[in-house]
Amino acid sequence: MRLDRRFDAGRRRLLAGGAAALATACGVRGRRPESGVSREPNVEYTVERPIPSEIRLGAAFPFSGPHVDVGLALRAGYELAVNEVNGRGGIWLSEYQRQVQVRLILYDDQGHPTRSRQLYERLVEYDRVDALLGGFGGAAAARLGLAEERGVPYVSGLESVPDDFRDRRYGFGFGPLIAELAATQLAWLSWSQDRDLLRRPVRIGLLSRPGEAGANYRASILDQAGQDPSRFDLILDQRLPSVQPADYRPLVRDLRGAEPDALLADTTIEAAIVLHRQVAVLRPAPRVISYGLQGNHAAMRAQLGPAADGLVTATGWSSALGSDAAQGFATRFSGAYGRTAEAEHTFAYGAAAALVEAIGRAGTLSARGVREALTAGGAPPCLPGGATRVEGTTFTRTRLLLVQNVPDGREVVVWPSDLRAGEASGQTARV
Repeated sequence: MRLDRRFDAGRRRLLAGGAAALATACGVRGRRPESGVSREPNVEYTVERPIPSEIRLGAAFPFSGPHVDVGLALRAGYELAVNEVNGRGGIWLSEYQRQVQVRLILYDDQGHPTRSRQLYERLVEYDRVDALLGGFGGAAAARLGLAEERGVPYVSGLESVPDDFRDRRYGFGFGPLIAELAATQLAWLSWSQDRDLLRRPVRIGLLSRPGEAGANYRASILDQAGQDPSRFDLILDQRLPSVQPADYRPLVRDLRGAEPDALLADTTIEAAIVLHRQVAVLRPAPRVISYGLQGNHAAMRAQLGPAADGLVTATGWSSALGSDAAQGFATRFSGAYGRTAEAEHTFAYGAAAALVEAIGRAGTLSARGVREALTAGGAPPCLPGGATRVEGTTFTRTRLLLVQNVPDGREVVVWPSDLRAGEASGQTARV
């Protein structure tokens, strides 16, 4: 019996040693613990990682469904960044003293939050991606939570709610704060008044969409305009009847009677097209017409034609920005896709470019190393200048711009003043 116990103990030691040797030989990375095993995502076992044959980046977003346009923009931006780095031979990983190509793995989540979470789990658990790129839609917190739990770097360009990035270590975002829309619009109106381009106080007609987003925008306008009645006179304040196109004749009659100098409307692009067809024939026309984030999109300009000239739109990026980095990206995007880049393309590209640049600076696929490189980095240079980190988050805020449509399909930056590219003119908004 004693001999048997000694034999069993020796056999267990032999098996344990063999398992350890096998793990070392196979390069077990142990980088991402299974859910429930450990909540500490930056634990890395001291075993040698095998030389990677590729760097895998993954994302899921809508290739179909109501948000397909955003999904196609994400894909175009991500693919351009990856194609560019692969065209240079890949990313140099100093840990292995070799250059490695990048592989992009994309899935269609059809715009469904639950499916989005499931596909990101697939990317992490089955595809074993080295890092994640952001998706789109209502599951941002779930995607970021998964990345945090598994300790996988996650970089996004279109998820712009800083609270989603609060207390994250592995989730990084770049984007303008849409919550600043009202302040940006009113700052531009004030700037125009100071240069005698608008009268003082400017008469404002306000239209806001139903729902939380519209209520927040309306509250911001009311609060900030109310603080300076010498500049702003809110003469019309109405809610749109629906987020979808509707019968706007009653609203247009009220606008005709009120004769505002500036029409500020928070709408969807579909509603803005229908509404502006009726607003464009108002006489006298408001000097400023802005549909919030709508107005300069290719689809809207194609539908409205010359009637879209003069519209003022809030956006995170414009091809009219004068910096070398912005113009360089605009040229490369146009050359690759035969169309003008818009904000969604640029922020997707910026997120992917920031991620591959961080991997290169880290020189490793270690999640901790990539995270530290992302933390030390700033906003991608193709985005507007003046980016700042939002306190308590890993979200880097870029500047919200106002652009104005001019004839021939072009646009000019009218705000902020230091990024202005010239004076605009048009049927409306001639300030």
